[in-house]
Amino acid sequence: MSKLILPADYQQPIIITWDRLQRTLWPYIYGYNWARETLHDLWKVCIPTPTSIVGSPNEERILHPSQFAAWWSDVCQRQGLTLPADKVFKQG
Repeated sequence: MSKLILPADYQQPIIITWDRLQRTLWPYIYGYNWARETLHDLWKVCIPTPTSIVGSPNEERILHPSQFAAWWSDVCQRQGLTLPADKVFKQG
């Protein structure tokens, strides 16, 4: 039997610009070369929003929580962080 997914269990995708993604994550990835180098790869797998102009400074993309969580778990493990992935973008 499959588990019923309740609204509290569902994580909304994150709509974010490249600038905000960098600014939000920089304090956590500073000094960790792999994370810095793969952050743009993470950005590239995100889907542009329908109203975005691809390549513009204000381009927004849709960051899926599961994609981010997989990348973030490696960062946490190697940096000794305990911040859950679903709380990263809720800080500040």
